Amino acid sequence: MANFTRGGHFEDRVIFLGQLKDKIARLRSGPLAAMTEKWDSNESADVATLSGFGVVVTFRVGQQDWQCEGSIPDWLPISPAQIEERFDKEFADLTKST
Repeated sequence: MANFTRGGHFEDRVIFLGQLKDKIARLRSGPLAAMTEKWDSNESADVATLSGFGVVVTFRVGQQDWQCEGSIPDWLPISPAQIEERFDKEFADLTKST
């Protein structure tokens, strides 16, 4: 199992959450349509979990920062490096401080 992490800070939590939700919705309407999406909230964070094809990506959005953890199974015919490269391309605007 390969793992990767990303994270960053933001100034406006409402705007950031809106951008993240829009990006996930756009991806799920296209190349990631078969992945499931689950949102949970607690006092300190909103948590989005995307899963499918053995891949699990979890976003944790706190009050001023966010983290992302991904796990990729070894049996997947796409290399972890390719998945990370695609993630970085799709989420480039989130990986910068906003």
